[in-house]
Amino acid sequence: MKKKIKAVIFDMDGLMFDTEVVAAEMWKQAGKEAGLTITDEFLSHIKGCNWTRSRVWFYKYYDESYDFFAIRTRRMELVNRYLTENGVPVKKGLRELLSYLKERDYRIVLATSTYEEYALRYLEQTDVRKYFDGYVCGDMVTKSKPDPEIFHKAAAIAGAAPDECVVLEDSFNGIEAACAGGFVPVMVPDLDEPTDEIRAKLAARCDSLLDVMDFLEERQQEK
Repeated sequence: MKKKIKAVIFDMDGLMFDTEVVAAEMWKQAGKEAGLTITDEFLSHIKGCNWTRSRVWFYKYYDESYDFFAIRTRRMELVNRYLTENGVPVKKGLRELLSYLKERDYRIVLATSTYEEYALRYLEQTDVRKYFDGYVCGDMVTKSKPDPEIFHKAAAIAGAAPDECVVLEDSFNGIEAACAGGFVPVMVPDLDEPTDEIRAKLAARCDSLLDVMDFLEERQQEK
């Protein structure tokens, strides 16, 4: 029998905020400045990953003469400048879903590979930090998605078992991590639609965060 859902764990970039497109463009700009062409294929592998896993993928694609840390730091500078000047773009349905969850006493936890300094800045800028009961950021874990460490820490904050937690993700690495940890994986696609392999692992695929409310209503009625 499926357990009642007690908590919802949110990824951030590409799920809550429309920042993956910005990050991708700034990776390409930072690479160009360093004389390197950053490809979409490389970027698809590092979505949802922290810097250690991203670095591994970087040197699978590019020569070691290129400085991963310098390019990554420049990318972060460009992203932060863009978001400071233009604001953090909020995904459709985010505020409605957060309000819905809060009104129904779900525990709400953030689990993002973005470092704490930047993640909290984005939450404050968009005025949604007040909804969260806690957070786990990329500099608070030792292993990156698709390892489930970050979600296990988020579940501990929520005080719920993995199978009592819905994980909302837009990346394949995030979905793989949720599955590996025994969570309830729900994908809200951003730049990539789920493959057949990923789709088979999902509890649901939602067009937007608004649809997550329907999923939860149906799930809670199941016996």
